[in-house]
Amino acid sequence: MHMLVRRTARVLLGLSLILGGAGTLSSPANAAPGPNLQTGAAIGVNADGRLEAFAVSTGAMWHIAQLPTGGWGIWDLIRDAPSGVAFEAHRPAVARNKGGWLEVFAVGSNGVMYHSYQASGRVGGWSPWYSMGAPSGHSFGFARVTVGTNRDGRLEVFALGSNLELWHAWQLTAGGAWSGWASLGGQFPRETLPAVGMNADGRLEVFVIGGDGRLWHLWQLSAGGGWSGWLNEGGSLRGGANTGPAVGTNQDGRLEVFATDTNGQVVHKWQGFSGGWSGWAGGLGGGSFPVVEQNLGGRLEVFANVGSHISHAWQVAPNSGWHGFDRIGAQVNPYNSPSAGRNADGRLEVFAHVGLTPSRAGIVHSWQLTPGGAWSGWIPLEGA
Repeated sequence: MHMLVRRTARVLLGLSLILGGAGTLSSPANAAPGPNLQTGAAIGVNADGRLEAFAVSTGAMWHIAQLPTGGWGIWDLIRDAPSGVAFEAHRPAVARNKGGWLEVFAVGSNGVMYHSYQASGRVGGWSPWYSMGAPSGHSFGFARVTVGTNRDGRLEVFALGSNLELWHAWQLTAGGAWSGWASLGGQFPRETLPAVGMNADGRLEVFVIGGDGRLWHLWQLSAGGGWSGWLNEGGSLRGGANTGPAVGTNQDGRLEVFATDTNGQVVHKWQGFSGGWSGWAGGLGGGSFPVVEQNLGGRLEVFANVGSHISHAWQVAPNSGWHGFDRIGAQVNPYNSPSAGRNADGRLEVFAHVGLTPSRAGIVHSWQLTPGGAWSGWIPLEGA
């Protein structure tokens, strides 16, 4: 939870966008400056509901967490990277284990996947970085990683290999050891971003934008079981480096997928009430790099880059139609896709990777003042 009075006061006291030039944001006078971040933030939710952000700076992994007393801590290093290895400047992935501890995943400069987890479930204490290897004869040198959680609590990681196939590895038991890498096939553009969601019956489903501009997906045949082949869901979508779909879960458990089409419009499609998928629908407005979260009341909310702003669109009722994009606060000139999380009290919070000064990049954030309600202004995510 946030100390809203203190943070809102900071906004009112002149935390403002500096127009022109590099387009930077000023920090609170009592803020502790963070590292020069090379990536956007991956957002995890601790067992007690506190959000935690992870990002890469000069080959090392940094994190910052909400404090039990409110507000945020300071940016801190999660141990050094493995000897002789720097983490690629790609957004990491994070998920919570069944036992409650967070686990973060990142690709090293040697093309190998690494992971670290909160030691003994204690917030703030992290394990060393352990290698998960790479597919035999291949690497993850340009991979963007995503992670899903099986119905039984086992984590499963997905990333594109150097042969352009999608690979996955999974925990053999919840919170336990990992399998080797297995191919799910396909042929996808370098640096594309897969997305994963869970169906109402517990089966994971993975979505990727192909080089043909169409949405491709495959799914577990049973919860935690084997996988289908790839199926084409059509579309005329923007794909390629750092681009991917976003998947959200409606209140009734149906998945809904969002992407940007070749006209720059955010489009979406959803599972029908009796199975199968709808066609592609527009109406949300123009935007790029969509991400999606679910509000406390079950309504989905989508965030996207719209010019120099972060904008949001939302369902007018759970499992229902949509209100188009509105801006959140002032322009922030985001470098890449936003990220979002839901606080313990149900308020959504959105994060953007921006220039804080002409020589330093960092994260700014904005949050709902009440669950499902209005939004704060943007402030740098730098602990006091």
